[in-house]
Amino acid sequence: MEESTTECRGLREELLCLDQRHFLHPTTVIKEQQENGAAALINEGKGIYLKDINGSVYIDGLSSLWNVNVGHFFNRRNKNRTMKE
Repeated sequence: MEESTTECRGLREELLCLDQRHFLHPTTVIKEQQENGAAALINEGKGIYLKDINGSVYIDGLSSLWNVNVGHFFNRRNKNRTMKE
């Protein structure tokens, strides 16, 4: 992989550079991430609230969706019922 020539000055820029070089965002097109960087870098969370490095606050509305995708609350009885349907 080609190293980015972008200089990393200051904490914010360093975090953006590290994110771009070493992290794959699961819902982002890799080419867009490499060209534009991350849409948001989260550095703090409490309850349902997330805060990015710019101080913007978000509600974590996707966490439950990720749990469903990886089999959250999937058991044999549900599997059998699903198979019958």
